[in-house]
Amino acid sequence: MSVSNEKIYQILGIKSNDVTYPCCINCYKKVFYISQRKKWNCTSCNEDFNKVNHRFKLLLEITNFSDFKQCSIFGKPAEIVFGVESNNFNKYKNKMIEKYGTEDWACLLENAFRFCFLGRWFIFDLKEIKNLNKTSSFSANCIKIPKSEAENFITIYSFFRNRANIYNEINLSDSFSFNEKSDISIIDETFNDEADYEQKNLCKLIENFTIIR
Repeated sequence: MSVSNEKIYQILGIKSNDVTYPCCINCYKKVFYISQRKKWNCTSCNEDFNKVNHRFKLLLEITNFSDFKQCSIFGKPAEIVFGVESNNFNKYKNKMIEKYGTEDWACLLENAFRFCFLGRWFIFDLKEIKNLNKTSSFSANCIKIPKSEAENFITIYSFFRNRANIYNEINLSDSFSFNEKSDISIIDETFNDEADYEQKNLCKLIENFTIIR
């Protein structure tokens, strides 16, 4: 049994370090690479794949000061706030790790989360799932942005492209130490495989991001 519940919450924390995972094209569950067969396998569907898609997964801590929840976000709702399709984001992540290493990539992603998400208010359409052990878990069917946040909201993609300007405009803590490294060429190479990627695909995502007036 599931119940839809739409409320405004503030994001207090993000617990997902690896924000994408390889998923089954049928059931969207995580798949595993079998090196002996050189194929991806879904244990749920019992099926092998030569290629797989990657899917966003975020685990958020949210509150409205009278209620505290942990909320999972999968797939399209996360693509809207990231501002880029999950497969392209995964390519970008792998290129950044190859160039700078896992530790610096984790620092950059933390910076992006802190600037774009933490402390900000979003409207969540939450689905409450009653588990067999009588506990509840929550996932977001969609995310909306209130008017009070609209002017200051930027996507993770925009943060990566405009990071140098952002660092110059605001006073960040010492943990924001990635700004001396330039990765615009990697962003362009990854996200602009098609010349009109931003004009078509990114705008389509932003159109689906609801602004409450």
